[in-house]
Amino acid sequence: MNHNGLEAAADVAYLAEQLRQLDEPEGVAAQALARALAVPEQALRRELARLGTLIETLPEQRLRLGEAGRGPWQSHAQAAPAAIEAMKAMLPAGGLRCLMALLDSLERSSYQPQGHHYEAFKSAHSVFRQLDEAIRQRRVCTFEHLATPQRIQPYRLANRQGFWHLIGVEAQRLTSYDLERVKELRVTDESYEADPAIEAEIAGADDVWFSPKQTEVILYVRQPVAPYFKRHSVLPEQRIRHEDELGLLISTRVTHPDQFVPVVKRWMPHVFVLEPKNLAARLRHDVHLYSDVLRGVGDGV
Repeated sequence: MNHNGLEAAADVAYLAEQLRQLDEPEGVAAQALARALAVPEQALRRELARLGTLIETLPEQRLRLGEAGRGPWQSHAQAAPAAIEAMKAMLPAGGLRCLMALLDSLERSSYQPQGHHYEAFKSAHSVFRQLDEAIRQRRVCTFEHLATPQRIQPYRLANRQGFWHLIGVEAQRLTSYDLERVKELRVTDESYEADPAIEAEIAGADDVWFSPKQTEVILYVRQPVAPYFKRHSVLPEQRIRHEDELGLLISTRVTHPDQFVPVVKRWMPHVFVLEPKNLAARLRHDVHLYSDVLRGVGDGV
């Protein structure tokens, strides 16, 4: 695929203009869009086909956003620059050109991103489809989660570390659910008004744990792994308080121990919890328990 036009498209305003044309009722001519992007029309159609029902073909070979992709343009226009900039920040120098190289031919590409192994479960298609429609149509949902009946206003489907979660409001409280454990899902006819404050809180969150009460945790990260904590936030709301030749003093804010304890264990023995004392004691207990298990395995238990 010719990437010259796509390099120019890295300009956020240019990309937004192409999206704006797709959002128009009459759509945009496929040939004109391909010419504007300097890519073969067949290649453009191939890439757009990956979006499924998000793109629909109109008479006279025109393209338009499908029902699933439509919405108030202002909201899309405001979100697009941030999303594109985040995408560009993820990639090495060359930005969107590198992304298109990946899409064009992974087997011939010099890039090989390796992310999380995302879970796959049998009910995924049905559950995702129902929840996607419920979120778009603002419909209240009922289901069972861990054998407990739930009635929520669904807001988002989010993936955290390879696992899917449903984020919504239950009894005026923002919370999340492990999607694999959502059973007996039913989308009701009851509608609700989306709360802008809730939308903003979800958009600004860097995790799927929500609670008005948070606990500050202070940790020390030793030098062998400290560079990884400097390159990006390993923990939610991570802040580097102090740095010396031995490592980093870091703070994080969490709503539940399970939000960060597994992460800390992954980086042991180079990460230590200093405060609060009860969480530090829990980790010491888990380490001793693990040591006892190892001794039992060594003794043939």
